[in-house]
Amino acid sequence: MDDIGKALQGLPVIGIVLTPIIVAAVAYSLYQRNRLLADLDKGDVHTLSGRIHLDISSSGRRNSAPDLTLTINWQHFKIDKRTLLAFHDREPYRIYYVPNMRQIVAAEPLDDTQQARDTYSDQAGDEWGKRKR
Repeated sequence: MDDIGKALQGLPVIGIVLTPIIVAAVAYSLYQRNRLLADLDKGDVHTLSGRIHLDISSSGRRNSAPDLTLTINWQHFKIDKRTLLAFHDREPYRIYYVPNMRQIVAAEPLDDTQQARDTYSDQAGDEWGKRKR
């Protein structure tokens, strides 16, 4: 019994140390979720058009998954493996994303004539769309 008592003595210390870490992780997750919901509720979706570049790079951490990035018009988006597999590298796409979270919500492939038509600044197009509302 004495060994069990000694083992349980350290348990409250572990709880005291882990509780703030767990609370902080949950709070950050809720914060991120609320930012995404705010973007979606506002209907604030931006677009980018052009050729995409898919990048798989080492995260630099041992035994961790690589970092997956989609780049379009010098804008970078972290993506997961399923999203990466949905795209063809160096092909033209129109990407729809929510700005605060910088998360892709939709995409559509473009042919070369559509891409030529979309060479104007997407930001100017977004500004025009805001004025039109």
